Amino acid sequence: MRNSLREIERIEEFLHRKMPLPESLVFQAQLLTNPLLRMQTSIQKKIYSLVRLYGRQQAKTEIAREHERFFKLPPHRPLQRESSNIFK
Repeated sequence: MRNSLREIERIEEFLHRKMPLPESLVFQAQLLTNPLLRMQTSIQKKIYSLVRLYGRQQAKTEIAREHERFFKLPPHRPLQRESSNIFK
């Protein structure tokens, strides 16, 4: 278990460019010679991409909800009209 966790940490350091240059060069050489490490690195990279995408989607959803709330509530009517006039 410890070895697999250490491997995940090494891949993370490499992907986030937090690995020192000499160690990064060794890791890159290992990627060329070790298909399993190459596959694990690819999978971890895809997971990070999905997590970022999910975070962006959550932010967009929250912004859309606040936008909807702002433009639908009666107390905000004067500000709505004013902002509408600005963008005409």
